[in-house]
Amino acid sequence: MSRIPSLSLTEEDTWRVVLLLGLALTLSAAIELTLICVPFQLSPPAWVAGTTATILDVFPQLGLGLALLLASGVALGLRWTVRSLAVLCVVASLLLWAAVLLYVMALPYLLQVDKPPLIEVQFEKTIGKTSLQAVLYPFLLLILAWRAWWATVPSKA
Repeated sequence: MSRIPSLSLTEEDTWRVVLLLGLALTLSAAIELTLICVPFQLSPPAWVAGTTATILDVFPQLGLGLALLLASGVALGLRWTVRSLAVLCVVASLLLWAAVLLYVMALPYLLQVDKPPLIEVQFEKTIGKTSLQAVLYPFLLLILAWRAWWATVPSKA
C-alpha cells in the first residue's frame, strides 16, 4: 500500500496560508457589504433597517477575516500591515456605529407601521438580534484593533 506524501510546512508557511484565508474572507465580505449598500439610500426607513440588519449579519465573516489577517500579520512580523489593519478595524467600528445610528433613527417609524401578527413576532426578533450585534461587534473590532496594535510595539526587555 502506497502512502500519500505529506507536506512539509514550516510554521511560516502555515501562517502564510492563514494570511491567504483571512484575505479571501475579508475580500469576500467587503464585496458583499458593498453590494448590500449600493445604491445607498437614507429612505425609506425599511431600507435603512433591512440594510443595517444585513450588514450586521455579514459582519462575522468580515471579523473572522480581519482576525486571521491580524493574527498572521503578528506571527509573521508584518508590523505596518498589522497597524494598517488595526486602523481599518477602528474605521469599520465607526462605520458600524453610523449604520446603527441610522437604524435607531428608522425604528420609531417602523414600529408604528401595522404588521400582521406573524410578521410582528419576526420583526421583534430581528430588533433583538440586531441590537445585540450592534452592541457587540463594534466593541469587538476595537478590542481586536487595540490588541493587534500593541502586539507590534517592541518590548523593552
